Formats: sequence, C-alpha cells, structure tokens
Amino acid sequence: MKKLLIAYAFVVVAQLGRGQVSIIRGGESTDPGGQQSQIIIKAGASTIIPATIDTKETKTDTGTRTESVTRLRDGNGNYVEWQRATDVVREVAPGKMERTTEVVERTWQGDERERRLIQQSSTKTDSGEATKTSEYRRDSSGKMVLASNSSATITKNIDGTLVTSATVSDYDVNGKPVVTRQIEGITTTSGDGKMQTTTSTIKAVDHLRGGIGESSREVVTVQTDGNTIRSESVMQRPTASGWDNNSRASTVETRNSDGTIQRETIVEGRSLYGGGALNTALTPQVKTVERQVRQSDGTIVIQRDDYRRDVNGDWKPVTFSTDGAKVGY
Repeated sequence: MKKLLIAYAFVVVAQLGRGQVSIIRGGESTDPGGQQSQIIIKAGASTIIPATIDTKETKTDTGTRTESVTRLRDGNGNYVEWQRATDVVREVAPGKMERTTEVVERTWQGDERERRLIQQSSTKTDSGEATKTSEYRRDSSGKMVLASNSSATITKNIDGTLVTSATVSDYDVNGKPVVTRQIEGITTTSGDGKMQTTTSTIKAVDHLRGGIGESSREVVTVQTDGNTIRSESVMQRPTASGWDNNSRASTVETRNSDGTIQRETIVEGRSLYGGGALNTALTPQVKTVERQVRQSDGTIVIQRDDYRRDVNGDWKPVTFSTDGAKVGY
C-alpha cells in the first residue's frame, strides 16, 4: 500500500534592495518508507539548492528506526555527504523505552570529523518518570569515550504538582565525572486547567567560589484560551537583592478555523545601548512571525519573517545574503 507523506515547507522572507529572497524547505515522497527534502533559495531569477536531506523511517515490532543523510552543495555544484544520523527507538518493557542515536559528521574531503553516540532510557510509572542519558564522543586517539551523563526524574505529588530533578555530569580527559549542572523544578496547574507554571532553578559550576552554585532560574508560563496559546519564558539571574529578570520570550499562537497556525514570538533583553547593566529595563529586541498557509494541493507552507529592533525602537526586517549558500555553507 502506498504511503502518503505530506510535504511541509519552511519559508524565510526578507526584503533586500535587489528584491525578495525566500528560503523554502519542503519534501516529496519518492519511496513508501522515505522522504526527500530540499532547501531552496530563490532570489529573483536565480535558484540555489544548498542542501538536500533524505530521511527513511522503518517501523519494527518494538519501535522505529529513522535514518537521515544531509548533503551540502560544494563550490563545484556537487552534493557532498555532511551528516548521517541513525535513530532507533524501541520498547523493551511496558513503560520502558530505549533510544540510541548516532550522528557522524564529515569534512568536505569525506573524512570523519566528529562522531556522537547518545543512549537514552526512560521508565514511566503511575507516580512519574525517570530518564537516563549518556553521550559518547571520539577522543584524540579515535576511541569512543563517555563525554557526559545525565539523569532526571519527574515525580507527581498528591496535590497535582510535578517535581523535576536533574543532574548533568561531564567527563574529563582522565574519565573522571564532574557534576556541571543541577536542575530543580516544580510545575503547578491552575484550578481550571488552563494555566501551567514551571519554575526551574539551575545550578552550575562556580569557578570563583568552587563547587556548584545557583546560576540562573527559569519561569515558564503556558496559558490556553480556546484556540489561542500564550506562553512566556523568563530567565533570571541571582543578585544581592534576589532574582533579577535577565531575558524574556513571549509567544502567542493562534489556530485558525482551517487548522493552520499563526505564531508570533518577541524576545526581550537588556538594551545594548544601555550597556546591559542590571538596572537597565528589558526591551523587545527580536521578533519572529510564522504563518502556516494551506496550498491547493493540501501541503502547508510556513512563512517566517524575522525582525530586529533598531536604535529608534522600530522593527526592521532581518536581511541576509545568498552568497554563502552558493558555496555550500
């Protein structure tokens, strides 16, 4: 039976002095178990395809196996394999999943530049979930060694709150683990179920004082109101007087009657014109607007516009050049 794959497209539009430039990422099914995507840059009468991505997913009795190959266009117009990734997900027992991901990146000459192997296991129970992740990389001798290790648990309390605890350890050249990050979070849900707030305190290595110390805190709020979802993420850093807001990202997502989505995200930070001092108020700096447009053939195109705030406080569209795409960057 022929498998129907829907091609999604990704479009970035920017107004340049010489015309409009669009980056389109889409896919076309050429095999029941595979999909090919291309990144297409159109500038006036010129069309450039800097990269192609071939993806194939195979279902097994216990899970799925996904293989993808990314090829970049070199200066001669040839497509050279840059990255090959394999992702295997399988259920080893009821409520327990294992995931193995291997990523190999190559140089323009075809030599292996980097290899990463990530092994993850997760176990779900009625009271929560536990996850363990290990990442291996090649050392200077070419041997795969353990580079980092992390563990996380999510516990459900009787009052409905969720408590998250995570620890990340990196390994030095001698294979000794060193705890580099600790995350403690709590998630609460409003009585009507429409708002969820997660507060996470992040501890990192304090090189000045030694050991692990509080480095930042993140407060994420998600509110659902009909077809509209509003979310806000605030990053805070510790000061002598308490926690101070360092950045804020606010997103409004609306689902239209035809199923398409429109999303606007505004990122606030400390103004560079004010020196980035702690007493400088957060101001909008970056805005991203994404719109889904349904085509007559049933596919969906995502149009994306990026803007930056200038010194006068006006939003200016972000422009870019296609020169790098011509040589495969």
